[in-house]
Amino acid sequence: MRIGIVTPAPPNSRYGNRITALRWANILRRLGNRVSILQNYDEKQYDLLVALHARKSHSSIINFRRHNPSAPIIVALTGTDLYRDIRTNQRAQESLEVADRIVVLQPKAMEELRPAAVAPAPAPRHQVVWFDIPVRDIDRAVRFYSAVLGMTLKKEQAGPGAAIAALPHSEGSIGGSLVQNMDAKPSESGPLLYLNTNGRIDDALQAVEKYGGRIVAEKHSIAPFGFRAVVVDCEGNRIALHSL
Repeated sequence: MRIGIVTPAPPNSRYGNRITALRWANILRRLGNRVSILQNYDEKQYDLLVALHARKSHSSIINFRRHNPSAPIIVALTGTDLYRDIRTNQRAQESLEVADRIVVLQPKAMEELRPAAVAPAPAPRHQVVWFDIPVRDIDRAVRFYSAVLGMTLKKEQAGPGAAIAALPHSEGSIGGSLVQNMDAKPSESGPLLYLNTNGRIDDALQAVEKYGGRIVAEKHSIAPFGFRAVVVDCEGNRIALHSL
């Protein structure tokens, strides 16, 4: 493997970065690699770049990535990287973002590295973002779902021959609506939509039959995920009612 080690310390100096570069080069050569020690990246092809000091080697790191987009970069944090630069210096922070691996030389370095380089995990993304329940009679469906969910739905006109009623939901959560239009075709087959009855599944089941629906499967445990019942609404849609 052809490896380039970049250190800001000049040749023949006794700076710590130069000593580290020489020591690592000897180890890598004994392992059969071809190693070049550079003060700046020389725009040659390398299989791997090892850069000592995130801030001072920034230009070499960026240039190497530009010339070798698929080759890995290892950045070793040294000197002022740890007690100053990785928290405040944009060049040092960019070097960490570009690096494929980061090396620290002392255990306490992780305490400095964590707030600068460890980004919080992204929040899980919902795969379902919205749903429409087709209905033939929006007024009848509004009465049914208002009673089953225990919350009042409001009908809104959505153009000639079309109307909707949004199911109650909080901002940022998954929502849905009842939809009446020419394409609406209620069905007892297809995906099974679970609606939250919020601890009142027994009352919801009573409302199903009172407002024109029917129960397909009585309330049963789906432990450890609570309870569900499967019903057909007043329009002919099969849905599940869920509660913890």
